[in-house]
Amino acid sequence: MIQQRDEQITYESYGYARGGVKKDAPIFVAEPMTYKDAKAGENIIQTISNVDAGVITRGALAEKAKASPYIIHLSDVPYQVSSAMNKMATNLIVAESGTTQQSLDGFVMYLEFPIKDRTAIYNSTYQSKGITLDNNYVYFAAGTNLYRMPLDFSSLTQITGSISAINGLTSDGTFLYTVNGTSLYKITISGTTFTVSTTTLSFNVSKLAAFNGKYFIGYDSTNKLLRVFQKDGTLWRSLPFMEPTFIGAITYNGFVYIATQIANTNDTILTPLLI
Repeated sequence: MIQQRDEQITYESYGYARGGVKKDAPIFVAEPMTYKDAKAGENIIQTISNVDAGVITRGALAEKAKASPYIIHLSDVPYQVSSAMNKMATNLIVAESGTTQQSLDGFVMYLEFPIKDRTAIYNSTYQSKGITLDNNYVYFAAGTNLYRMPLDFSSLTQITGSISAINGLTSDGTFLYTVNGTSLYKITISGTTFTVSTTTLSFNVSKLAAFNGKYFIGYDSTNKLLRVFQKDGTLWRSLPFMEPTFIGAITYNGFVYIATQIANTNDTILTPLLI
């Protein structure tokens, strides 16, 4: 059960049976189809030669964790995961997997079921460094290169600029943010170029993961702490985090979900944290 203020709330009061199974939950059955089929011959990526056509699979990979209605399970996502805090994209989770070949996956949330809805492949000689989205675009980084694509993954554009490092990405709906140790970088995009301004932090953040409208959430791998802090750099909380892997975080239904890799798999578990 979940304690909320003075009211005792059970899984049943949210319409769940014990074990985290949704009562009368829909059963997803669908045939995989490509965007080429769905969009009358248009490839999902149209202009960049080293990006393969994407695949859309509606419902076939929908999964649900059994422990809690609030735990989300993503298949085949071992590296980066993020979501938008903005209303238009609040039910979309994006994930990035791989090193020299990045798989960009979009999961649409239906109730508590993540449905793998879109995929694109990007070949790069750089290590994946972060992914985020706002109302209009998915942004991802390879090395210190920054790219964007529409939420339907229909094209890809490089955004040029100079930045010393990218360690995770997040967005407040207007700007992008990343970190480099004790530096918080605000990235301003104009057309296909970006500029950077810096706020100095009094603590270390190894990877920036999410913004919930009030606080940034990042991970300090040296001290094994989640750092929760404001835009001006003021530290609000440091929370112990002893899991062996930190993948990222999403915002969904008022919670911040911390993403960790499931041991000996390429899957990610998203566990809620109420901030």
